[in-house]
Amino acid sequence: MCSSDLFNLSNICNLQCIQCNGELSSSIRIHRDKRPPLGTIYDDTFFEDLAPFLLGLEHANFAGGEPFLGRENFRVWEMIADLVPDLDCTVCTNVTQWNARVERVLDSLNMNIIFSLDGISKRTYEAIRIGSDFDVVAANMERFRSYAEDRGTAVTINHCLMPQNYAEFGDLLQWAEERGIYVNVSVVRAPEHASIYHLPADELHEVAAVLAAQDAEVTASLRLNRATWVQETARIQTWAADGERVLRIRTRRAEAAATEAAAVVEAPAPEPDQPPEPAILGFPIAAPAVAPAEVPDHGPGVDDHPDLQVGWVLVGPGDVVISASPSISDLLGIEAHQLEGRPVTDLREETFARFGDLVRHETLLELPDLSESRSHYRDHVVHHRVEAVRDAGGTCQEARITVSVWPEADALS
Repeated sequence: MCSSDLFNLSNICNLQCIQCNGELSSSIRIHRDKRPPLGTIYDDTFFEDLAPFLLGLEHANFAGGEPFLGRENFRVWEMIADLVPDLDCTVCTNVTQWNARVERVLDSLNMNIIFSLDGISKRTYEAIRIGSDFDVVAANMERFRSYAEDRGTAVTINHCLMPQNYAEFGDLLQWAEERGIYVNVSVVRAPEHASIYHLPADELHEVAAVLAAQDAEVTASLRLNRATWVQETARIQTWAADGERVLRIRTRRAEAAATEAAAVVEAPAPEPDQPPEPAILGFPIAAPAVAPAEVPDHGPGVDDHPDLQVGWVLVGPGDVVISASPSISDLLGIEAHQLEGRPVTDLREETFARFGDLVRHETLLELPDLSESRSHYRDHVVHHRVEAVRDAGGTCQEARITVSVWPEADALS
């Protein structure tokens, strides 16, 4: 028996959200991309073959475009109502649709609702979800909430946290908290203009500062969504710390290079619009133009605890994991080979999955070729040592991340 399946049958959508693309929204494909609509690929044979498959499901999820606009979804819902009316279903909707056809579907099925909600003010919401009307959406959310309460099904929110809406993230969580709605956050990596992760270091720092200023008030007002707030603000604090580290390293290298160039009488003028120098985890691949720095003592570390379990990850060009120690499996609950070939940012996501809510992050050490930090979770502290691995000529071919996990009671702040 197949326990669950995702139905993504159509990209028909009435909105042009700034973080979306033409593969997922027909409106974007037509108006922004200037491309013809995708053709219909599901014929009668598909739906005939689908019938026995539905009998084996325990849960069905519907997404893609706006599900309440895709005729393929309505055909599947009719089949479910006829064949397995008690099947647990979930739909992820932009909440713009409420009509007699939608009501008939809800009346015939047990439907859990996920609201795609990227702003809690009319101005922010409509600036992100182009073509929407926040007043209509707000009214429809109340209709869906009433339906779910009567049916005993669940309502949740899926929120894309972006540079365009971070300032009201706390307000959105508080709004959801008052209504007993859990908020899940989608981390936006692309497109870059809608990604906090890709902001320049100074802008990342500003985002982190704004959220930090709200922390006491927001944290005190949340229970259901407190973990969401803590995890996402800590994630951004970590990004900001990483961005500042890279900026400081590049600044020191630029200053050293400028000093050296000033001593040359006929120094060549720099080429305009030079691409950034290649780097691995922010460490320049070329030999650094700064003198080796003395490593300060910042308290007991891994070497002071020889019995502590330690793992490592090697990262290559493009910040992609090239290998990991077998002990990573015990530390993070993921086999070493499952990390290989993945972006190193996935290591952070696996750590969140392993240890839960991030309570606090602190940077212990910042040097041109070395950094150390600790991430405090509820019961454990994860220590990261990140260092450039250079050959005899000073070229960085890879970077090494050493990971150790400490019980909270034994880890020193």
